[in-house]
Amino acid sequence: MDAGTSTRITVLQGFDQSKLHPPLRYGDRIALIPNGINGIACYDRSLSNEPSVEILPEDEVMPPNVELCHWKIIPKLQYEAAKSLKKLLRKGTWDGGQGLALPPPPSDSYHIDAAVNEFAQAHRIQNSTDLKEVFRLLMDVEEERNANEAEERRQRGNIIKYGDTVQFIHSSSGLTLTITKKQGVDKGCKALEMLQEGVENSIFVVLPAYKTFGQGEPVTSGDLICFYSEKKIVGNICCLHVSARPQKYAGNVLLSAPVYELDASILDTNATSWRALLFQSSSLAHEVEGLIKSEDVVCIYHKDGESYLNYDPILLPAPFFHLRQKVKPSDRKKAGWLWKIEGECIYLGGQNIECDDRKRYRLKHLVTGHYLKSQDGSLSTVTSCSEGTLFSFRHFAKDVASKSVLSHSLIMIQGNGWLSMSYSDKDVAERAGKKIIGHKAISRDFHAIQSERDAFVLMPVSKKYETTVNELKSELSTLISFRRLLKNCSDIANKDITIQNLLKGELPNDIAAIIKLFQDHSAALESSITNLILECSADTDPNPLTREGRPKILIQKLLREMDAHSVCLDILETPFKKGFQFSWLDHDNLTGEMTSVLRLGHRFIMHFVKENEPNAQLVYTRIEMLKDQLGKGVSATVSIKEIFFEKRRMLNLIRPHDVKIFMEMLQKERDPRHIDFLVSICTCGRDPIPSNQSLVCDKLYKDYFSLIPRYRLQTDRDEKKMLFMLPSTGNENWIDMSSYMQNAERTEKGYDYASSIMFNQFNLLKEKEKHFRYFLRCTSLLNNLVVGRNHEAMAMALKNNDFSLTFEDIFDVMTSSKVPSIIRARFTNLMLKFHVDRDPQTSKPQVSYTRTWSKAADSAAVLLKKSSTLGAIKRFEESEETTRHFRKLTDFLIDAISTWEGEKSGVTRGALWTLDDATYGEVDLILSWIELSDWLIDFGYIVENRDAIHADFKYVMKLFEGLFRIIKVKKLPTRMKDDRVEMMRTKARSETFKLLSRICNLRANYRITCALKYWEDIFEKLDGHQVNFHKTHFSWTGSNLSMSFSSNSGSRDDLLKNLRDEFRPYEQDLVELIAKIFDQNIVSPASMASDLYKKGGYREDVTISSILSFIRLGDVILTEHAVVFLITHLFQRNKFVEDLKFLQVLVYPEAVKLYNEIKHVIERLTALKKTLDVDDENAYEEANTLLQKMIDNVTLSKDIPKEIVAKNQRIMLNWELDEPVIDLLRLNITLSSDDVHEAGRQQSVDRRKKLFQRCYNFLKVLCADHPRAQQKLFPSMSVFLDHVGIENLNVSDTLREIVRNNPRLCSQVPEHFFRHFLNSIKKHGRNARWLRFFDVFLFINNSPLKRSQDLILRLIMEDKDDLIDLTCDYRQSRWLQPSDPRYGKDRLTLMIEGEHKRELGSLLRYHVACLEILALCATGKNVANKVRIIHEVSFETILSNILDLNMRESGKREMVEVDTLHFVKNGWMRLITETYLTSYDIFAIKQIQSSTRIWPSEYYRTTQKFGGSQRDLTDSNATCLLVEFERTVEFLITRLKTMTNNEDLSSVKEDSHGSDIASHVNYVANIIVLLKELFKRADICDTEVLRHPVCKAIHEQLRSSFNQLNKLYIKISKLEESRNVVELLTFMHERGILGEEFDIPPDDEEEDTKPKSKEMKFQEGWGNYCEVLADKLGLDSRMELLQADAIKDFARTIMSDVTSKKGDYTVVKEFCRVLTSKTCDPSVQTIGLKVLRAIIYMNPVQQSEEEQDESYHRMLRNLDPDDKMLEQESYVELQMKVAKAGGIQVILHFLAFTTDSSILHSCLCFANALLHGGNKEVQEAFAKPLTSSSSQHLFGQIFKIFQDAVEGIKEVRKKAKQEDAERVLSNRRLRSKSKSALADAFGESQLLITEVKTIPPHSCPSLLARPVSPLLPFLGSPAS
Repeated sequence: MDAGTSTRITVLQGFDQSKLHPPLRYGDRIALIPNGINGIACYDRSLSNEPSVEILPEDEVMPPNVELCHWKIIPKLQYEAAKSLKKLLRKGTWDGGQGLALPPPPSDSYHIDAAVNEFAQAHRIQNSTDLKEVFRLLMDVEEERNANEAEERRQRGNIIKYGDTVQFIHSSSGLTLTITKKQGVDKGCKALEMLQEGVENSIFVVLPAYKTFGQGEPVTSGDLICFYSEKKIVGNICCLHVSARPQKYAGNVLLSAPVYELDASILDTNATSWRALLFQSSSLAHEVEGLIKSEDVVCIYHKDGESYLNYDPILLPAPFFHLRQKVKPSDRKKAGWLWKIEGECIYLGGQNIECDDRKRYRLKHLVTGHYLKSQDGSLSTVTSCSEGTLFSFRHFAKDVASKSVLSHSLIMIQGNGWLSMSYSDKDVAERAGKKIIGHKAISRDFHAIQSERDAFVLMPVSKKYETTVNELKSELSTLISFRRLLKNCSDIANKDITIQNLLKGELPNDIAAIIKLFQDHSAALESSITNLILECSADTDPNPLTREGRPKILIQKLLREMDAHSVCLDILETPFKKGFQFSWLDHDNLTGEMTSVLRLGHRFIMHFVKENEPNAQLVYTRIEMLKDQLGKGVSATVSIKEIFFEKRRMLNLIRPHDVKIFMEMLQKERDPRHIDFLVSICTCGRDPIPSNQSLVCDKLYKDYFSLIPRYRLQTDRDEKKMLFMLPSTGNENWIDMSSYMQNAERTEKGYDYASSIMFNQFNLLKEKEKHFRYFLRCTSLLNNLVVGRNHEAMAMALKNNDFSLTFEDIFDVMTSSKVPSIIRARFTNLMLKFHVDRDPQTSKPQVSYTRTWSKAADSAAVLLKKSSTLGAIKRFEESEETTRHFRKLTDFLIDAISTWEGEKSGVTRGALWTLDDATYGEVDLILSWIELSDWLIDFGYIVENRDAIHADFKYVMKLFEGLFRIIKVKKLPTRMKDDRVEMMRTKARSETFKLLSRICNLRANYRITCALKYWEDIFEKLDGHQVNFHKTHFSWTGSNLSMSFSSNSGSRDDLLKNLRDEFRPYEQDLVELIAKIFDQNIVSPASMASDLYKKGGYREDVTISSILSFIRLGDVILTEHAVVFLITHLFQRNKFVEDLKFLQVLVYPEAVKLYNEIKHVIERLTALKKTLDVDDENAYEEANTLLQKMIDNVTLSKDIPKEIVAKNQRIMLNWELDEPVIDLLRLNITLSSDDVHEAGRQQSVDRRKKLFQRCYNFLKVLCADHPRAQQKLFPSMSVFLDHVGIENLNVSDTLREIVRNNPRLCSQVPEHFFRHFLNSIKKHGRNARWLRFFDVFLFINNSPLKRSQDLILRLIMEDKDDLIDLTCDYRQSRWLQPSDPRYGKDRLTLMIEGEHKRELGSLLRYHVACLEILALCATGKNVANKVRIIHEVSFETILSNILDLNMRESGKREMVEVDTLHFVKNGWMRLITETYLTSYDIFAIKQIQSSTRIWPSEYYRTTQKFGGSQRDLTDSNATCLLVEFERTVEFLITRLKTMTNNEDLSSVKEDSHGSDIASHVNYVANIIVLLKELFKRADICDTEVLRHPVCKAIHEQLRSSFNQLNKLYIKISKLEESRNVVELLTFMHERGILGEEFDIPPDDEEEDTKPKSKEMKFQEGWGNYCEVLADKLGLDSRMELLQADAIKDFARTIMSDVTSKKGDYTVVKEFCRVLTSKTCDPSVQTIGLKVLRAIIYMNPVQQSEEEQDESYHRMLRNLDPDDKMLEQESYVELQMKVAKAGGIQVILHFLAFTTDSSILHSCLCFANALLHGGNKEVQEAFAKPLTSSSSQHLFGQIFKIFQDAVEGIKEVRKKAKQEDAERVLSNRRLRSKSKSALADAFGESQLLITEVKTIPPHSCPSLLARPVSPLLPFLGSPAS
């Protein structure tokens, strides 16, 4: 191109040729500007592999793609070895012409011969001469590469001189600019290309453009220079040159600016001179880490507003601040938050940014490419560098010396004003069902005072993340450009053109334009969509049409935020929206490219929504468009299927019409992909979707029966052969299944022929292969239709004789060697669903934790005969045929798992078969065997008499050995692969470990059986001696355990000594028991001896060595299961003692009776499901009766106290009664059978609702105050959620009970759960119980949960107009239908009518629930929420609602039942207490102080506090708050006087004053709470108020009334209420409100002095016996010490692997990954942290076992490691290696996210061990993530630990002070028990704070010395 083409060179702005500029140095990044051209050299790999010169418009200063326009200069490198290797490889003889991949180079030259021989043998290479030369050259290339890197480092920073040789590395891609021999665009020019590795043609000589500079002079930035090739190209020296013609790209890609070819001219006259402008200096790499540079991508975080500057034009047209608190570096930042800082011009455009008003920068949105613009007080975006896009930075701190900006430091941003956030203007948008709240981004005037609130943090984004976004953006740009072109096409006028017209070539212009558009751009489109698919999933299959793989969640999220789905869906829809007909797609020659693009589009949508529900919800909004494309040959089925697959909320949207569409398409063509959709909608994971199963069944078996294939069996040489056919297809020939097993047709490694058919591209399959695929999918459909024991589907399927599902036929198929493995796997699944997991089989507990004393069973015989429950049930007796079938099945499974070696097919395998030899189909078959074996064990088969002492484990032993055979590997891979076969093998091994763990539970169960049997025998001997047993604390019910290792060992030693003496006569029995259960194998074969592990036996243990190898594989799920099994193995003795602690032994006949009733109820409910499924009325009646019987047994009443309820709950849970009950809830509640008339259908639905309600009532009482039951039911909450919103069905109360007072479960409930309830209110109406669902998340164990408070209040406030009801006024309301009798009424009218007594849907109850939820959101110290609510409702409004509740607007007071008033006032009382009286906000205080309705009006008239007029005080005293309270208390006293002693309030339904005395009691309780807060506040209730005669009189009246009330509470045994009154009286006394002494409530418990029964002795003796048994095993039964030996062995086991692998800490690294996994069990996490701590203490690699034991003993005593260890280099090195292997990440993870106190304590102990001695490397490793402001969440958690501990100590001291005051003021002394409780509580509060305070001294002193350290604010809190 000629110079001077562009008249104005804007790209050189900022460069002044007349000034001195720095010299260029090696390592600098430069921009290449051709002389006289307003352009810049760039390279965009998405367009071509050739570089180019982009021409800029005259008004543009910066190219739109700056990141692609700079190059790194490096010195000349050497390529001799690489050249020789390339030459040798070109011959193609080194591998015998096999085209093999290059092997890795050997470690040194001494191993070349061995490597050559091994490679030659493996690949059968005869001539190894060239092979040996290849290996030698590979080593030379490696050495050459290392030498080049060293040379580059050496030369970096040296000045480049004229005559020097250089190479250009593209900064963004890392590719090298290279001259090729290919012809360029211009004549006499050679094309350039970009290579991964440079060659000799990549070297250029730098020469001046004119002879004004000489050789050896420095090259300065901006000099005019030329670049010549060092080597001749085709005999000529070439120079870099700009072509005169625009460059063309494949696919006609649209470009935003002209692009010319960058080539190399062989003509010296064509040499282009260049200005090499310095973009970024090489010295920046050596400056302070964390400096922000131009071209860095950052997130702009508003520190005070906790919001990110976001730009998403789909949500809002202008940038806004998105409220999110993701500030950790590891937290993913949304694509809309990413902004690139660009320099003002290209010259020095990549330097460090500086806080200087003269240095200005642009903020470019990374995704959209728009620039942020500040103008006229608002922020917007523009596409070009226009006025208002320049910004400068200023440090927030005033004392910062450096102008540079560190990452995460505070700055202010100014453009045409200060960048700011408007707190008043909110923007709300919605995406994928989630509301996005943001504040408006504005620009404040420079002249205004800059607010200190508007300080920002620049959070840098990792280069990897930036690259990912850029790559996705690049691919999407192609689709966006094409969408624009497609939308510009005109609509098709004539839509009646037939395919014949198209074949004749009669194409109207409008049709031709669309077809040509696809033809021209298909290559670019297919490339972009394919790349997006490959990016979106992890798989080794490169074919986008067959690729499956695991989804990449990060990419899916980014694509969602970049609106990729809309772009793709628009491309899929637009042609047909414009009139293009689907029938025209049949002409492949004409529309083949279009069809190909559409298919790829649907595949992309499939990967976009895979396992991603938010994405699926977005795509679902256009589901009708996708349905229109079904059956049109564009693979729409795959995308629609994936929208619903495994997504429960989406599956509930399936309608009958959807099923009918697919059935009709199947009728036309047997396409297995349509069957795939039907398969996917029937289940969600392992849970059935009954409504969808019913829809498919009705259509399939009634209207489309011919869609089901047929099969038959024939005998061939004593073995069954299977044939199948597809009816009604026109090709009804029977096909032999063995034809799919031909060895000659085996495909690539890992796939047998049959399984490859399932994954090959469908349109490339042969007809026979399509039939096979269809048959297999149909078997999956039949299987999924009966999941959950769907008896309706099962009955229909069993009637079909053409697809026989009898036991014999299924068994013949699943055992036939003439059937492909993948078919056998499906028939194994059919066996499971049709003959194993069906009635009357019931699940048996893995470990029976509830047992009966044999004597008690004998005593209960009479009660059992009289039981009405047992009398109504007939025991099921298994038939001989069923027994024979199960034995036959069991024998086959055990034999197959133990001996199978895959499909032979005439191929002889080696002697040692492993899972690595198995193909995909074979692994699938093995997985089906494992699942079937698991179910057989669960139902009590395989092991005979599992709960008996003579249980037979011979089959289990064989199974155990076979399972270990499956998990073995021949050679461990270095890492797990993403291909399907390897993933299946990993899954098989994971499932095997899970099954092995279950088998170990059988072992644990047997050990318990033996222990109990031996105890019964010993007790019979002891009973004759009348031994008095000792009370011990051996039993454990699962409550929180002490975390301290310190215990009073003196008394314990005395106890053990006495117990040893007492049990010495029976020592032989104990020895015999231990030998029976620990010295002989139970479930493990002798070759494994897994049952015989003893302390310290980890070195020679076969089981351990097998497991450790799997931990190294790198798959988190497999590693987690392996670790769990390893813990089961190492901890088996400890587990035995724990099991004995947990065991519930029933010794009373009544309990034994219930125990038997529960077992029978389980059997009966399981059997009844079949008849319930067909709507049998008698079955409903019986099921309801049984459930009610169970409910009564766990409901608190006079006959069943709390202790018995808890025991009954344990019995039911241990026998898993919850499972058949939950199974009933999987019935379809929306019956849709066509043969039931409307009235009958409604009657059936009502019956089922009644049953469901009984089920939910049972589950509610089962998990009430029972953490284990809550944990068990929690995973089923998503199933229960489906029933929320069904009329007359109360599910929310059960859901509340599942998480009540369980912080661990509450923290796991996702946000969409809360939204579901709020959406139910908006959709179905105002239901109080849906709103009350939130209260259990707001207040846990009498403490508010701030996270839940913030979340729930935010969600409610998003739709406050719809959700919050503060008036209960329905005179003109959209919430009620005009036909509703409550329509047109206000609150007072509803109260008069007693509307709150309605059973369901009470508006008054909803009104009160709103008030209570708002109050709970503000409970505690949540200042922000208090302020937010205070601004919603004023203090006077609340007072009016309390004092004037029964007053009309006219001032007239109506007669309302007193308890109705109390009921409504309760909500307002809680609200005023938790918002105003506990708030120190100045706005709230002023409102309270200005009120005139707290104390009597006479007080305000006689003081100066009220500034209003007298008419404001005209109300009578009755309307003042304290008088209201006094009268309310007096009234309650009057009501309570009529009650008798110890009378329960719940028994008083109604008295002469009202209908609900409980509301009155609750109202007074709220009064007490309010008064306590009032008297605390000296700023409200000051001394003047207390001394004023009017106030003093009312205060004394209140005290007197409360004193009387306290006596009455004690009289009727309302002890908790009495304590609250006493606490208030104490507060009043402290404020000088005096009165008579008051009574203290009596002790809750009295000492039981009754003589002990034999049953009690048996239970006490059991504890003594277990204590002695633990002692005999060498274990300390105290929970804090029970696992000590096993943890020590575990630590040694891990470190023994490190030693054997020569210091490789991979096992430690993978172990740490498992601990931080979301699915990791908390008990495993606690053990794991203790193991890591033990590793540090013991240093097993270097210390002797004696030294290790001594160090470990220090750990058990909670002492720091011995300081002598600091002298050992190995100890310091060990700390660092464990820290780097993941120890630091583990600590930070648990500190930031765990709520479990035991895990937190173990984490803090481990942190202290890791930091012990001040290891500087560990300190610095800790400091790196801690010193940035992004660690604020972590420090917030640490501060919370301090805060909670301090608050706990304060609370204990407050209680102690309160009790001291009560002792002085009352007539009784305090109980000593209370003092003890206080002391214990104080110790617990000190525990965590002690560990946290130990960390700072151990952590880095330099960290504490840094002024930016976030630790400093927290160090003073606890000390103060």
